[in-house]
Parts: sequence; C-alpha cells; structure tokens
Amino acid sequence: IDATLGVFVEMLLLRFIQRLARIHCSREIADALEPGVYWKDTVLGREFQMASYFNQLFLWLLIVTAMKITMVATMQIMPWVVYAINFFLIGFTDRPRGKLFAVMICLPLVMNTFQFVVTDSFIKMRAGVTSHRVVEVEHKHEEEEEEYHRRVQGASCLGCLAPVPLSQ
Repeated sequence: IDATLGVFVEMLLLRFIQRLARIHCSREIADALEPGVYWKDTVLGREFQMASYFNQLFLWLLIVTAMKITMVATMQIMPWVVYAINFFLIGFTDRPRGKLFAVMICLPLVMNTFQFVVTDSFIKMRAGVTSHRVVEVEHKHEEEEEEYHRRVQGASCLGCLAPVPLSQ
C-alpha cells in the first residue's frame, strides 16, 4: 500500500508543505525547501548548499514517516484492504515458501522500484522547474536591492538613523 497510495500521499504532503512555506515563510526558506535544489551560483562558481540538502533530507524523512503512519492507520481503519491484497496471494495457500518468496522478494522488488521511479520523477520535475526559478528570483532580488539603494541615496537608514553612503 505504501508503494502505491503512499507515493501519492508523499506527493501531496510535499506540495502542501511547499505551499505553506511559500505563503508563511521567507523566500529564502521556501527556496531552501525546494526538492533537488542543492547548488547556488556564486561569483566563484557553483556552491553546494549543505544546509539546503539537510533541510530537504529532514523534511523528506518527516514526509515518509507521516506517510507510513497514514498507511498503518488506513489498514487499521479499513482492514478489507489487507484482505483484498491477501486474496491475490490465494494461489500460494499450499506453498508457504512460495508465498514467502513472493511477499518478501518479488513484490517488494517490483513495488519498491515503482515507488522509487515515481517519487524520483516528481521530485526531479519540481527541481527542474524550480532551479531555473531560484536563479531568476535571486537575480530579480539583486536588481530590486540595487533599485532600492538608488532611491534612498542620501536618506538615513531606519535601523540606525545613519546616512546611507552614496553609491557610485
């Protein structure tokens, strides 16, 4: 169940958390939580963002944990799902070793491969869209900052009431 319905739950949780971050957090935090974006272009070249990597790893582990809890709750609330899955294994009633092999080796191999491919594709899809956007946002932010400093030349800084130096 976690390799099928669980992947869908993971995707929904990831998108929900990203949407919350975009609405309620700063741009830097929301961008840091974008999956698959671990590099930042700097003057010196590309720089690996260790903090972004570990933030995303921690977030993903929380999402997977929440998904597992949700799937256990689903099986407890709707036990017929487990019975339906067991129905597909009825051909192994006489062969417990065959059933064990199917349940412990064959099904996990197929289902975990499916889970990995689907999860990887929606994380990469988001990252591909986002990595371009992050660079554009950073560039736009720098332009806005320069424009702001041009407008307030000679004015005082609200934080310290010291004059802002004139840029050349």
